[in-house]
Amino acid sequence: MVVEQCLTWKTRFMYALLKRDREKPTQPHGVLQLEMACVSRVDGNAKPKSTSRAKQWTGEVENLYRFQQAGYRDELEYKQIKQVDRIERWPETGFVKKLQRRDNTFYYYNRKRECDDRDVHKVKVYTY
Repeated sequence: MVVEQCLTWKTRFMYALLKRDREKPTQPHGVLQLEMACVSRVDGNAKPKSTSRAKQWTGEVENLYRFQQAGYRDELEYKQIKQVDRIERWPETGFVKKLQRRDNTFYYYNRKRECDDRDVHKVKVYTY
């Protein structure tokens, strides 16, 4: 419940930063700090309680699409398996920039949206 509230608040905060950045390009420093605070509330071996499918595109769905394309459930699983603290993100959009797959090859992503409207319904949204 606390994590769900944190993720919802995190999403609203991230969109506020993205809106601000579109008006005046600066690096969203608060996103990574907030992200680490939210993830630290979840147990290191947390398993999702429920799953749903995305209905429409959002920034969160875009990042989940990128993680799932690389073979992970979400950011939490990626950090658990790869033992990393920070994930490279595009400063302009906050989207994931680079992920390492399980076979140690890398996926590099563009600054702009990569999850097409036809792929949005394929993205799984996990609740912890």
